[in-house]
Parts: sequence; C-alpha cells; structure tokens
Amino acid sequence: MKFVHCLLALSAAACVSGASAAGRVVYDSATFVEVSSGVVTLAGFGRGSNAAMAPLTAVTTLATPDARQNFFDTWNIQYPGVSAGTYSFQDMVIDATGSLLFSTSGFGVTFNSIDEAGVRNTVLFDVNAAGTQAVGSGTFTLRASCPVASCLWIDLTGTQEIGVAAGYGGTVIATVVPEPATAALLLLGLAGVGLAARRRRSA
Repeated sequence: MKFVHCLLALSAAACVSGASAAGRVVYDSATFVEVSSGVVTLAGFGRGSNAAMAPLTAVTTLATPDARQNFFDTWNIQYPGVSAGTYSFQDMVIDATGSLLFSTSGFGVTFNSIDEAGVRNTVLFDVNAAGTQAVGSGTFTLRASCPVASCLWIDLTGTQEIGVAAGYGGTVIATVVPEPATAALLLLGLAGVGLAARRRRSA
C-alpha cells in the first residue's frame, strides 16, 4: 500500500514540476525611438503566437493538455540616438493575449532602469485580478553610456498553457523630465512674461 502511495506522490510531483518549470528568455529587440524633441516611443516590444518565442512545449509527458507553465521574459531596451536623461510615462498598458496570464502576486510586470549613479529604479505595474492586463506609471533614466548589457529593461512573469498560443503587447510613450535648472528658468521666464503683461495693463 505504501508503495502505491509513493508512486502516486511521485507522479503528482512530476506533473507539478513539468507544468511549472521555465527558464528566463531575454529579448534585445526593443528600442526607444525619438518621435519629437523630448518624446520617445518603444518599438519592437511584444510577444505573440507568431513572434520570436514559440508557445512553450511540454517538459513531461505526464502534463495534461491544459497544464500551465511559468514564463519569465526580459526585454533589454536599446536607445541609440536618443538623448540621455530622465523620462516619465503615464498609464502604460500591456495586454496579455491567448492563454498567457501575468502573475498577480509579486513582480508580475516591472519597468527597470539604472541611473547614472548606478542606482536601480523599478516601477511595479498593477496587474488586474484576471492577470490579463498590467498598467504602470513612473520614471526611468536613459544613461549616456551603459556598462552592462542593458541599463533599461522590462521583466514579465506569469503562466501560459503548454503548447497553446500566447503573448502580450503594449505601447510606451515617454516624455523627458526637465532638469531642475531648466524648470527654474522656465518658471522665471513665465514670471517675467506675467509681470510685463501686468505693467502693460496698468499703464
């Protein structure tokens, strides 16, 4: 009897490990492109059923047809020709498609950057209860030069059905954040314009 229980336990463990095992997949095809002065948009980001990563395949023959497998994708973002500095984005939306679901606990979707001082900044996205959409707002730094493979990247984790098409996609439009000195000069200029207008009215 104990032998049968052991056999069942081993079978269950094999099913679970086969459905949850997954390695990290790194993409280098995401690139920030400057569309106008101080405004950048992200191109080449997203994974679909016909994209660079094919649907995950079963690791073990014990897995059921509707078994789910974890995924961990990293998108290294390049930005040739884009000015260095701090940028901000508002309500960036990444939608899951097919059988893919983002993790709803922990770090399902994060937008990461390393600033000029070497400090990492992570924007944690809010994932809806169904795991089908992630939304985030925050800031990031584009360094003048990066000493590692990428100083800007997006991490995505979750699950998808084994052997079933799945993907995600989204658009990032970010604007440069003015340096404090630039912002101060702008405010000074606006104050000067306001003072001149007031004198003109009182004259």
